Amino acid sequence: MCQFLETIQLRDGQFMRLDRHQSRLERAMADFYPTANVPSLSDKLAETSFPTEGLYKCRVIYDSEIRLIEFHPYVHPEIRTLKIVETDIPSLPYKMADRTDYQSVSALKGECDDVLLVKNGLL
Repeated sequence: MCQFLETIQLRDGQFMRLDRHQSRLERAMADFYPTANVPSLSDKLAETSFPTEGLYKCRVIYDSEIRLIEFHPYVHPEIRTLKIVETDIPSLPYKMADRTDYQSVSALKGECDDVLLVKNGLL
C-alpha cells in the first residue's frame, strides 16, 4: 500500500497554498485509490488542534484516507555549501511518504550543508 506525504506550511494559524496540496492529493488518489472518497484537506485540518502563532510544518500522511496529521516547528536551515549529486530518483507528480531514496542521497553531502540533485543534466 503506497502512502503519500503533504508538507504544508502553517504560518500564524494560516495553511499556505492549500489548493495546491489538495490538487496533488487528488492526483495521487486518482492514480492509486480511484474508488476511495477523496478527503478535503481543509476540512480535515479544521478538525485538528493546531498552533495559531509561529511558523510550522504540517505533515499529512495518507493513502486511501488521511492517516496522520502532525505539526513541527519550522527552523530555517542555514545553507552555505551545496554538493551536486547525480540521481535517478523518479520524478513523480506526488510526494511519496517513503523518503528512503532522498535520505540516501542526502547522506552523500559529506562536509556540505545540503545536496543539490541533478537528473539527466537538470536541477
